[in-house]
Amino acid sequence: MFFRKSEAEVRPATVATTRVLIAKVLDKVESWVKTKPHITESERQDTIDKANKILVWLNENEANQSALECHEDPVFTSAQVRVVSILFLTS
Repeated sequence: MFFRKSEAEVRPATVATTRVLIAKVLDKVESWVKTKPHITESERQDTIDKANKILVWLNENEANQSALECHEDPVFTSAQVRVVSILFLTS
């Protein structure tokens, strides 16, 4: 019960922070065309694809979470958001 309550508060904040960070990554990648010409289009696209994978994962899990009642176990946790982000970005 305490875990669900805690996650109900922490998870949305973690998701919001992750979305902000992904937006910053995508903005930064755009600037690489001029500021870091040694980074190839393929490398830039790889970074964009990884960021988009995280967003897709977040969207799918948030949709599944919103379908649950507050007394049910969460579909995903705030810790999973951090782990998935790291895994996708480093894969």
